[in-house]
Formats: sequence, C-alpha cells, structure tokens
Amino acid sequence: MNAFSNFFLGKSTEHSSAEHKRALLTTFYMLVWAVVVCYYILSNLILKRHSFLYPYYLFTIVLLICFWLNRIGRYSLCKSLLLLTANLLIFTYCTLKPPVPGPFNFFIGNCLMSFSVFGWEERGKSFFFVGLSFVLIFIARYSDFTLVPPTHLTPEYIQQNFFNNLIIVCVISILVVYFLVQVNHRAETSLREQEIKTQEQNKELIKTNQELDRFIYSTSHDLRAPISSVMGLIHLCELSTDANELKGYHEMMKERLDRLDDVLHEILDYSRNNKSEILIQPVNLLQIVNKSISDLRYAEGVDQITVDVGVAEDLIINTDSSRLAIIINNLVSNAIKYSDRTKENSFVQIQAHVKEEDIEITIADNGEGISSQYHDKIFSMFYRASNKSAGSGLGLYLVKEATEKLKGKLRLKSERGIGSTFTVVLPRI
Repeated sequence: MNAFSNFFLGKSTEHSSAEHKRALLTTFYMLVWAVVVCYYILSNLILKRHSFLYPYYLFTIVLLICFWLNRIGRYSLCKSLLLLTANLLIFTYCTLKPPVPGPFNFFIGNCLMSFSVFGWEERGKSFFFVGLSFVLIFIARYSDFTLVPPTHLTPEYIQQNFFNNLIIVCVISILVVYFLVQVNHRAETSLREQEIKTQEQNKELIKTNQELDRFIYSTSHDLRAPISSVMGLIHLCELSTDANELKGYHEMMKERLDRLDDVLHEILDYSRNNKSEILIQPVNLLQIVNKSISDLRYAEGVDQITVDVGVAEDLIINTDSSRLAIIINNLVSNAIKYSDRTKENSFVQIQAHVKEEDIEITIADNGEGISSQYHDKIFSMFYRASNKSAGSGLGLYLVKEATEKLKGKLRLKSERGIGSTFTVVLPRI
C-alpha cells in the first residue's frame, strides 16, 4: 500500500493524514473511472454499438491531468476537476435518445464521492457537486436536450448496460462505505486510546497530588526536627564550659546534621526519579555496587558487617544509571542500617543473575527482618516499619518507583528476626 501511495501521491509530507487518506480514495475513484472508460471504449469499438466516443477520449485526458494534480499535492483542485468532468460525462450519455437508464446509476456514485473526498471544512464543495448531479439528472430526464447523436441501441444492450453500470456503482459505493467505516474505526480507536490515556493521567495526577501533600507535611517535619535539635544543642553549648560535655553536644549535632543530609539526599533522589527523563545506556553493575558500598563505608555499624558481592566484573546492563543507583543505594543502606548487632556473623549479600529476558539483582541480609504484616506497607511514601528508623521513610518508596520507571519488578522475602531478601528484576533492554 505504501508503494501504491508513493506512486500515485508522491512522498509529500505537507498534508495531514486525513487529507492524505481522502487523496488516496480519490485515486481509487480515478482508477475505477479509468477501467470504466477503457471498457466502454473497447467494447464499443469491438462490438460497434455506437461511435460517439469523444467524451471518453476527453475524459481520459482529464483523468491523466487529475492523476498529475494528485501526485503534486493539489488535492482540492484534482477532486473538483474530477467530479465536474465526471458529472458532465455521465450527463452526456444520460441525454441519449431514446433514453437509456444505465448511465443514471453513476450519479449515485458521484454523490457519494462528493461527500467522501472533501473534508468537513470543504463541505460547501460537497453540497455543490451533489446539487450539480441532481440538476443534471432532472435536465437529462425531463428535457429534450441531448449531446449525443441519435443512435439505435438494442434492448439487450440497454439491459446489459444497466447491469454493468449498476455493478460499477456498487463497487464505488462499497469503496466509499469502507473508507468511511475505516475512518470512523480509526477515530473511535484514537478516542478510546485518548480516553484511556486521560484516565491514566488523571490517576497519576491524583496520586501525585496526594504524594505532594504528604511530601510537604513529612519533609517539613523531617527538616525542622534536626534543625530544632541543633539549635537547642547550640544553646546548651553556650551555657556549658565542660570540654567533655561540649564534645558530646558536638557529636549529637553531627548526628542530627547527618540525618538532615540523608533527608536532603532522599528528596533529591525523589525529584530526579519523578522529573528526569529515562536515559538508557550501558551500565556496569559492579561499579554501581562498589560506589554504593564506598559511600556507606562510614555508616554506623558497617565495620561489623561482612559485605559479600557476587557480581561479575563485565556484567553490563542497558538501563538508567541514576535510577539503578537509587535502587542499589537504598537497599544496601537499609541492609546495613537494620542489621542485627546481636548476631555474630552479620552479612549483606549482593548478587546478580542473568536470565534469558531479564537480570535479577538480589540484596540479602540476616538483619532484623520485616514482619509479614508490613510487607505491603513498607513501599509506601514516608512509612516506617521500625522504631529504629531515623530516615524520612522515602527509601523503599524510591526503590519501588525507580524499579517501575525501569519497567522492572520488585520482590520481597523477609521474616522478623531472620533477615530480608530484596530481588529487583530488570528487563534486558
């Protein structure tokens, strides 16, 4: 179909899709007329029924001009010229004496085409050509005006002519109806897709608004709490002259500022995940894991945990590096933060397994674990399942959102007092 379209319509991109489709319908109509003209010229020459073929010859020239106009993108002029000359051709043979009913059938096809090849903006032209067809029908039927020399036609010829014309008009009508049904189907499909897209956007908007309300409330609290604590500690420092006491206050201030820094990092990650475009590129997974471990080397209790990395040095993932870093950083950070200090051999295991269609990244630990009743809640924004949590509650929410952005899946297997295993499944894009 593309080759057909390119041959008859060229490769112009100046016109809209709807105009292009109507131009294609016009081309089919011209091809039907070309077949009709050839049929009547050859049949009349061979069977010598009548020799008045000059209108067919003139119409053949007009068809060639219309094909050329269509190809150079002069669609409106092409359609107007085609419908005008087609009406005149039909009218010419409708004025045969004695009258022959067969040619009148073509006026039906012309009227249907008048409303199909012009868009709504050009509906005035459609009404003009339909009106022209009706005027010519009444002139040919109720007047003695004729353009064709008198000729004798047998009843068999008249009957066959009527049948042939009826079949041709049926083909034209089917072509028009099919075109309109196709246009209507595409419009309905586009409307349904737009409706679904709008519903999804509305859901996303509602979700975003709810998250924004919670975000503003929780982050304002999480930001104010460390600042208030530091201001109180500064006041205590001003009242104290004891060196040991001042050192303790300074350590507490550092702890509060570290917490504030963590909150700001999570807010930044939240913004990046929501606003930045997904940039797919080759990423070395081991480098992301090693950087995450390096960033956490000064975290509390990290020196008591064995970190086992089972990731191949040459494992490359086609994904978004910043979102993958958010996932790895938060899961490794949580594994260290919620380790069980009462156990002798605390560990964090980071492994990656390449499957046929995806890559599984597993981060397991033998820390505190999570009770099953919290499994569905811990990925919610600002939810804290442990009293030990000092963060903003955005960590696992960011993991879930970043995984979804990457078209991945997130699985959790955890038991209180035993440990947790988070599995991130990412597609091999």
